[in-house]
Amino acid sequence: TKGHRPDTAASTEHKAIFTVLASLAPRHTEALQQLASLQANQLATSTRTKSSTDNEDLPSSSWVNYKTLFRQCQRKCIVHADEQLRRFLQELKDHGVVEKNDGEDGEGLSYRIPHGAKTLRDILNFIHTTSKND
Repeated sequence: TKGHRPDTAASTEHKAIFTVLASLAPRHTEALQQLASLQANQLATSTRTKSSTDNEDLPSSSWVNYKTLFRQCQRKCIVHADEQLRRFLQELKDHGVVEKNDGEDGEGLSYRIPHGAKTLRDILNFIHTTSKND
């Protein structure tokens, strides 16, 4: 296939995530970074038991329990109330940045960023900048 680049869709999707993050309030980004951190830790734990690390760009199947995420965000003073984090996550979900699992599998409410380790690292390294008109 002439001129076909299989990574183009993934690259466009990757850029879209950061366009969304730049447009949202910093607290949304901070909450997403906590989710990325928890998910990356789970991913690192699961890949230590596997021999292959060639799947850096493959979506992670690691779901993060909502209660764990909420406690982490509270500890970091990102949110103070449950409803606040739920609103942040709903907005991130509306933008396609996170996915929600309602816990019908018995695991309870959980969230994930449907991207691989590379994107999780990029989210963790994202710095929210604001333009100041002085």
